[in-house]
Amino acid sequence: APYQVPKMKFPFAFSKLSRKKKISISIVLASLILIFATCHFLFPTILQHIIAHKIQNIEKEKQITISHSPIAVADFSIFGNMAINIAELTVQDNNASEALFSSQNLHCKVQVWEGLHRCLAIQSLSSDKICLNIVKQGKYNNYTFLKKQNGKNIGDRNYAQQINNILSLLQNVCPDELQINQLELNFDIDSLKTNY
Repeated sequence: APYQVPKMKFPFAFSKLSRKKKISISIVLASLILIFATCHFLFPTILQHIIAHKIQNIEKEKQITISHSPIAVADFSIFGNMAINIAELTVQDNNASEALFSSQNLHCKVQVWEGLHRCLAIQSLSSDKICLNIVKQGKYNNYTFLKKQNGKNIGDRNYAQQINNILSLLQNVCPDELQINQLELNFDIDSLKTNY
């Protein structure tokens, strides 16, 4: 006798359902597929707007200017992991003439779901070049926003609190995976100039 393929058994017999139930199940499945496809293709665009809005809020709160090339969102997964690519990024205090931070070809992987309710959780970061400029001439400096806590200036003499703020900021921003091809540190403090 020829071999017969056994029939597949499903938890319920779809063919035994009434026509109305078949249509209802088909509509629900089609809706879920449509919602998933829409989220998958539109979510990167929505995230670009969310990131732009968060940047505006940071600029207002810290009184800084963040200049950047268009933000490209890629490799988005439904689990919330995605890649963000920014060709050029500059951070400058509104009261300063020199930029504090600049980078070229910045690529980072972030966890979006954590970032929607607080700061973006950066998993890895790479860049072709990162430049940090620290300038202080008398009372003028280009890092005033780092000396603020809850919108108020910390006294110039409270160095412990200033260092704590800067280290907390670095701890929140710097990921475990970090790759920088060229790191440039420039210090111009009261006529003492040092470059690394």
